[in-house]
Amino acid sequence: MRAGQSRRGPPRQHGRLKQYRDRIGPDQVTFDHQGWSFIGLDTQALTPADAGEGKAQQLWLRQTLTAAKNADHPVIVFGHIPPFIAAPDEKPEYFNYPQPLRQEMLELYRTHNVVAVLSGHTHRQAAAATDGIQFFTGATTSVNFDKQPRGFTLWTAGPGRALKPEYIPLPAP
Repeated sequence: MRAGQSRRGPPRQHGRLKQYRDRIGPDQVTFDHQGWSFIGLDTQALTPADAGEGKAQQLWLRQTLTAAKNADHPVIVFGHIPPFIAAPDEKPEYFNYPQPLRQEMLELYRTHNVVAVLSGHTHRQAAAATDGIQFFTGATTSVNFDKQPRGFTLWTAGPGRALKPEYIPLPAP
């Protein structure tokens, strides 16, 4: 490379995403089980750092949600970053989706049978609901910032749209 030239190529995140896909597999997933549809998102791709991946993720999500709606399945969406923590109109920050993406995603969830959105990322447990959709951010199995015991939440999806969470604490180290 000559002095004054800039190096062009995929963003660093793109390299990590390719590496993830090559080593682990798809960064988005969907499956149906006992009348429910489950959709796993790569919420990192929804951040402004990679607009192309974000648009592809949103298109895939819209198509997948439409298929679940056509099958009349209640839907659970899961991903790392929550759309919001306490309220849909909270200030965008590191721990939630930016705007206007958040409103776009919430509208998509409202109109496509989404019953719950399950996330992590915040290292603390939080729950909220809006428009009949549960939003739950789970504690971690590593370090919780709110000093709660390490653990995870087991969700049981029952007949109709019934969901039952159960927190499973891990033994103290």
